[in-house]
Amino acid sequence: ERFRADKEIVLAAIGSEGQYCYDYIASKELRESDRDVVAALLAEDGSLLQWCCEEFKADRSLVRMALKSCSEVLRWIPPHLQADKELKAIAAARAKEEKSLLKQLEDAVCAPVSSPNRFWLGR
Repeated sequence: ERFRADKEIVLAAIGSEGQYCYDYIASKELRESDRDVVAALLAEDGSLLQWCCEEFKADRSLVRMALKSCSEVLRWIPPHLQADKELKAIAAARAKEEKSLLKQLEDAVCAPVSSPNRFWLGR
C-alpha cells in the first residue's frame, strides 16, 4: 500500500505500464492533484482529465496534453477553455483521427471472410 502512494514509484510505474496504473495509485491526491503524476497519466490517456482537480482542468498546457489522446476532453474543462479556438481545432483534429482509427478497426474486424486481411479458422 505504501509503495502505491509513493510518488517516485508511481511515476516509474506509469512510465512502465502507462495509464493502466491509475486504479492502483493508492493516494487520491497523487492521482488527481499532483501535477507530475497527473501530467504523466494525461500523456498516456487524456480521458483521465475528467477525474483531476478543477485547477488542472483549467490548466491550458495539461488540457493540450490530454487532447493528444482524447477528443472528448473539451467536455470536462471550463467554458473559457472550451471556447479557445486552438483547443477546439486540436480536439477536432483528434476526433477526426479517432474516427479514422475506429473505421480501420471496424473494417478489419467486420471484413468479409473472403478478404485477404481476415483469417478464417474454420473449414
